[in-house]
Parts: sequence; structure tokens; C-alpha cells
Amino acid sequence: MRNAVLLLALLLAAARPAAAQRGPEPAEPRWPAGEDVPVADDWVQLDSAEWLKGELIALYEDELVFDSVKFGPRTLDWKDVRQVWTARAMAVGLVGGESIVGKLVIAGDKVRIVGDEPREVERSQVLSIAPGWTKPFSLFGGKISAGLTLRQGNVDQVDANVSAEIEHRRVRDRIELDYLASYNSTEGTETTNDQRIKGQWHHFVTDRFFVKPVVLEWYRDPTQNLASRTAAGAELGYQFLDTRRTEWQVSGGLAWQQTRWVGVEAGEETDETAAAFIGSTSFEQEWTEDIDFKFDYTFYLTQEAAGRYIHHALVSVETEWTDTLDFDVSLYWDRTEIPQAEPDGTVPDQDDFRMVISLGIEF
Repeated sequence: MRNAVLLLALLLAAARPAAAQRGPEPAEPRWPAGEDVPVADDWVQLDSAEWLKGELIALYEDELVFDSVKFGPRTLDWKDVRQVWTARAMAVGLVGGESIVGKLVIAGDKVRIVGDEPREVERSQVLSIAPGWTKPFSLFGGKISAGLTLRQGNVDQVDANVSAEIEHRRVRDRIELDYLASYNSTEGTETTNDQRIKGQWHHFVTDRFFVKPVVLEWYRDPTQNLASRTAAGAELGYQFLDTRRTEWQVSGGLAWQQTRWVGVEAGEETDETAAAFIGSTSFEQEWTEDIDFKFDYTFYLTQEAAGRYIHHALVSVETEWTDTLDFDVSLYWDRTEIPQAEPDGTVPDQDDFRMVISLGIEF
């Protein structure tokens, strides 16, 4: 019995210093007195009750970028941010497309925008935040990657690849530009040199319905007997899901397409111009804080002489190693239902598969 009492006393003595070392419990969100907000710096409070002083850079897709005086630039999950006070006027993009400029005071689920006409809105209505001088609100970002491509189809080999993704976002608009290229040279002979460039402009009429006034794509792959394929069109679309972790949208429209082949059989045309129906879908999901999943699919329905049915599919898993460095594994599937025969009568395979392993730098 004496030993048990002694052991309990030792445990209580050990627990007392540990409890004394705990920080204060998170305070309840509160408004600053009156309309006062910090005059020199922006402040962010995390759900752990810690405060960061510095400069609020932007909020988009539930990620808040904050340049801390002590820790430097940090990307924070929006759900982990408890309070925000800004010393500068910010442009706040709301659901529905409205943009309001003013100093911010965010506490809990309430957002107060202190400008010419003070407004108070629910936090769930906030889509984006950026410095108020960016009128209309805009933000650039993207990623540049390099790695290896494992190909199977018209050619089986390992290539070097490079890719780039650039986005320009505004309250109701998004412009995307993507580039992907693979290259291989064996004993001085070029065996692979394919490139794909795609650009598109999303304009959101509502928070769900959007139009793509401009969709452009250029692609070349000599191993598929394809010197170039150029497409230009427009689409209408709808965003079915838009949550913190998941986005899914579908669109369709009409396009003009011109195809040129590397070589054709005698008597065949070396190029073909045709109208096409274009359809696409994009699905993105955040599996964990560090791992994202992406699926993109685009297809064209066109004349038989131009290939009849053409599609480009992408499945990608992106792992975030640091704030700026990603490790990506991507699978591509390109298909042409009716390939164009080469001058010697050889018909390229309908399908080309690629696995791309790359390291990317986000900016």
C-alpha cells in the first residue's frame, strides 16, 4: 500500500510541471474595439491561438498565403485560420462574383469589410482575398516540372520531359496555359519530339455556370505521324462540385480543327480541316494535406478523315514535399480512332500511353 501511495505521489508531481508548461487555451474570436484594426501590419490567428504578424498575400481555393515577419511566407489552410485583421485595404471576392474593397476583420464565421460602405458577410461567402490595389482582383501562379517519361504504344522507350502550368485568376475569370514536351535522341538521331500546348479562358457567369470563350490547343507527335494538330473553339460548362477538398466541372462546345501529317500514302491529302464537337471534364481532390489527385479528359468528335474520335486523358497524383517542391506521378492516354497511314502503308497504333515521373516547383 505504501508503495502504491508513493507511486501516485510521484506521478502527480511529474504531471504538475507539464500542466504548468501548457499555453493558454484558445481565446474565443472577438472583434477589435470599435472599427480599430492594426495600422502597421496584418495579423492572423491560428486555431492553436498563435498569432502571426506580417503581410496577407492572398486567399484562393481555401489556402491563405501569409508573409510572416518572423517565419517568412507560409501557406495556411483556411480552416486553420481563426482570426484575420489587416492594416491594408483588401479586395474580397464573394460567391456570385461581387468584389468588395476594404480593411478586413475576420472572427469566427463573420467577416467585416471596413471600406467606403462597411459590410458584414458570412465567412462561407468568401472565395478570394487579395491586396486592394489589384483591381480587378487578379493572381498569377503555376508550376514548372521536369522528369522522365516512360512511353508505350507507337514507341517503347524512356524520354526526358518538361512541363509548365500557368494560371491567371480573377474574381470571375480564370486563364490557364499548359505546356508538355518529351524529347529523346539516340546516337544523334531524334527519336521523340512531341509537344502539347493548351490554353483556355473560363468566365463564370454564376458561381457554378461558366463559359469558355476561348479554347486553343496545338499538338505534334511524329511517332503518331502527326506533324501538327491545331484546334480552336468555345464551350459552355457547369461546376458540379466546388468544396474545400473537391472540384468537378464538365463542359462541351464546338471547335475548328486542322490536322497535318508527317507523310501520307500516294493520292491522300497531307492536311485536313474539319469541324468538331469538343467535350471535357476536370476533377481534382485533396486526399490529404500533402497529396492531391487530378483527372482531366478532353475529346473531339470529328470527320473520319481527321481521325473521327480523338481524346487526351490525364490521371495524376501530386505529392507536396515542401511549400514549393512537388513530386508528381502522371499517366497520359492519347487515342486516335482512325490514324493516318504513313507513305509506306504503315498505320500508327491507335493508343499511346505514357507515365511521367517529375519534380515540380510551384510559384
